[in-house]
Amino acid sequence: MGKFRLWSGPTNVRSYPEAASETFKEGDPVFFSSGSVTIATDGDDIVGIAAMDATGTTGSDIRVHEITPEQIWSIHSSGATPAKATHVGNDYDFSVSTTATTLALGSAGTDAIIVNLDPRDTPASGSRVLVRFHPDSCWNWNAS
Repeated sequence: MGKFRLWSGPTNVRSYPEAASETFKEGDPVFFSSGSVTIATDGDDIVGIAAMDATGTTGSDIRVHEITPEQIWSIHSSGATPAKATHVGNDYDFSVSTTATTLALGSAGTDAIIVNLDPRDTPASGSRVLVRFHPDSCWNWNAS
């Protein structure tokens, strides 16, 4: 639970150097710290989603799905049971930690907009939703 999966859109995979002592896994959000990728936490501008597990070796090439606004991602939700009538089209923030990442349905925000419910799940607490990142919540778009 708590991993991003690309649902549709371009993969935009790039390689970046790994920061020291990393333990992130494929599907975890990552950001830049001193020119290297590290696991993201709340408040970080996410550069992308790890396309592979961390190697544990500083400076190793890590493949990352760079996030762009035309991509749609599947992510588990937290809080309320996702519903088309009350959640689709609304903006929410991610809850990011080293153990899990979810879209916090009780936290209106500007990280992502829900575009639909993930059809693989029956709506329930923790079920997946399909989201599109806001351009201003992505590192790559903020940097320009």
